[in-house]
Amino acid sequence: MKTTLTIIILILLALSQADAQWVQADGLYGGDIRCITSSNNGYLFAGTSSGGIFRSTNGGDTWTAVNNGMTFRTILTLTSIENRIYAGTLAEGVFRSTNNGNDWVQVNSGLTNKNVSALVGEGSTMYAGTRYGGVANGIYRSTDAGDSWSPVSTGLNVPDIITLASSGQTLYAGTVNGVYKVTNTGTNWKMENIGLLNTEVWSFVMYDGLAIYAGTYGGGVYLTMDDGATWTNVTTGMNNLNVRSLLRVESTIYAGTFGGGIFSIDNASSEW
Repeated sequence: MKTTLTIIILILLALSQADAQWVQADGLYGGDIRCITSSNNGYLFAGTSSGGIFRSTNGGDTWTAVNNGMTFRTILTLTSIENRIYAGTLAEGVFRSTNNGNDWVQVNSGLTNKNVSALVGEGSTMYAGTRYGGVANGIYRSTDAGDSWSPVSTGLNVPDIITLASSGQTLYAGTVNGVYKVTNTGTNWKMENIGLLNTEVWSFVMYDGLAIYAGTYGGGVYLTMDDGATWTNVTTGMNNLNVRSLLRVESTIYAGTFGGGIFSIDNASSEW
């Protein structure tokens, strides 16, 4: 019965995505939005290519810069874990805020590459993906909420880590060569690119453990419902297919694009 119910949910999700449309959000029109996240109180945060971090307290209607303590304002990635918000930057590593972005402090101990392009985690365990650093590229892990880091990317032979996502014991890495995944943070990384026509993967977002969305450069958004084994393009309504960042807030998924602002899709309005 449980298996049958899961299959029905997956079918309905696939049907709903076929008809869903993206709508451009107000605020930050035309901005180079590299990453977006939300805090546990529902605030939205957008990281930009040169202006640092912006915060919205009203669902994206208006935005305010929140950069106190940020020493470098090219933001490559953002993530929110419990009451903490993390920002990965170009050249200055990881910054952490514990007061909804009002203040930021660096947390870089153990990072040999401070070009941090991806952050993901749960509880006090975090992963940071890096790029632009040559032999120092790879993935780092922290088990103390970012206070210290150590490398954990043995066996992953790709030039740059652009984005990361985790689901249970599985870690996904988005790269210029597509999607790789590993279980139990081991060394047996596997490429998962079937159906992924644009392999420069810039962002991931999970949906209830049933689906993973991938934002690509030039191909818009792709969806998998089988743990990355196959991918389907879902970009109806988008007029900018360079998707740098993805975020889910309840039933709404936001997509931040290169030069095209933010788009959103609301699954609650579809038929599943």
